[in-house]
Amino acid sequence: MSDKGIEELKSMFSDGSGFGDPDARRNAELRLQTLLVERQDRTAAQLNRLTLLLVVVAFINALLLASQNFCKIERQTTGCMFFLIRARIRKL
Repeated sequence: MSDKGIEELKSMFSDGSGFGDPDARRNAELRLQTLLVERQDRTAAQLNRLTLLLVVVAFINALLLASQNFCKIERQTTGCMFFLIRARIRKL
């Protein structure tokens, strides 16, 4: 609704007609501002979700890099897979 409403109001303002009453023009301007704010809120919410997703991906990436380095160090002494299996058995 808001994108369609915004385009409708923009077309009313562009041709200059449709406002015989000053209050009608004021109400249309207020409606346009409200619709634009709603669109900005939706965009901001989408950006916040995207930012959160990127933070989660970066955290997972850091964990994977740390585990690769840890397994590389551990592989030099006992073998990475053996160490991981031994660690899981200890947790049980």
